[in-house]
Amino acid sequence: MVPLRVRLGQTVRELRDAAGFSQEAFAAHIRVHRTSMSSIELGKLNVGLNTLEQLAQGLEMSAWELLRIAEVGAGSADAARAGRGRRPPYSRKVADNRDR
Repeated sequence: MVPLRVRLGQTVRELRDAAGFSQEAFAAHIRVHRTSMSSIELGKLNVGLNTLEQLAQGLEMSAWELLRIAEVGAGSADAARAGRGRRPPYSRKVADNRDR
């Protein structure tokens, strides 16, 4: 099984690309050093909660949604839409079930 930090990094990279940010511009946008951003995207750095929150806010979603997309898998059109501020259909379904 692929570690969550690797899946999260892949997800962040795909969503960042879909949102039209370069790695350097996104790092500046969320106030994270560019080399840290690279390590996150490569799955080499364990992300703390504060950084997770910064990443999610930069992608216009909650930290929970970002983790959920990483768990389900990025690389789909739904994940790309999520990077542009829209909630993918599976996020709505998960959010609806969360309240039960």
